[in-house]
Amino acid sequence: AIYLTFLIVSLILTSIFGNSLLFHLNLMLVVLLVILSIITLFWKISLHASLNMTGAILVNFLFNWQFPFLYLFIPIVAWSRYKLVRHTIAQLIAGVLISMVVILGGLKYFNLIP
Repeated sequence: AIYLTFLIVSLILTSIFGNSLLFHLNLMLVVLLVILSIITLFWKISLHASLNMTGAILVNFLFNWQFPFLYLFIPIVAWSRYKLVRHTIAQLIAGVLISMVVILGGLKYFNLIP
């Protein structure tokens, strides 16, 4: 609850003092984290896999898609979470897919990618 409060405050401050790109990126992250938090209440989704996918997409977006090797870290992180018996394969795949859909969907919705 405290973290969500600070996310909303940061979203408000970004809308007041930031530019539209920063606001849209922040809004996508808030939406993603709310979705993941709600899912985690009922089912243990992999936040590590989700945030790694989010980071790889956003870094590539911000740097004109010139770092595709960052996607190689996603299976490494997923493998480590699986080997440590923290998540099942389904939880890892769900974490990756949800973040991919939300972030790429947000970039498309805000016309930031063609």
